[in-house]
Amino acid sequence: MLKLETVYGSGYGQKQSHLLAGNIASLLAAIIIAYLLITVYYNGYQILFTAPYAYFMALLVVIGVLARHSYLKVATSASEALRRIAPLVISLAAIGVVTGLFNSLLGGALIVVSYILEFFIALPLARDLASVSSIASRLFISGIIVFSASLPFIVFTSIAAVTALIGDAIKTLGLALLIIKSLAGSHY
Repeated sequence: MLKLETVYGSGYGQKQSHLLAGNIASLLAAIIIAYLLITVYYNGYQILFTAPYAYFMALLVVIGVLARHSYLKVATSASEALRRIAPLVISLAAIGVVTGLFNSLLGGALIVVSYILEFFIALPLARDLASVSSIASRLFISGIIVFSASLPFIVFTSIAAVTALIGDAIKTLGLALLIIKSLAGSHY
């Protein structure tokens, strides 16, 4: 596996801090998502568009902007997706949160579409993250696949929230490993 110094050259320290910031932002989002999925399991997806849950949804949009900014500074494989797809994903999510306040089904659908599109950012991003840890990168992308695939079904049954929560937990584990490896300075 390539070391980050090889991939990023002399700007390694600064690049590492941007990668770490992106991973921490993504980890924070994953923790908030886990909380929201547990809430959805017990109360249905409509609860997401009531206070205080709508504030958490809006916070996820802000975190998405911060994560994109950080990852864009270090991504090689994902740079095009971060430039072209991420603004659409973030915009759809923001519109979904606002729309959900008036129509939870439409707002929920927009948010689901944004998370499905996020997969097309995560896939090349996982290639970039593999420079830190291939195992953590595989956990990250596997979790996103399970999470994204189960989201549309939450509208029909809150049991799908459990599957999405499992995907989120797998992604969270991958992100935690990436953060630990970045902080420890090991690259395998």
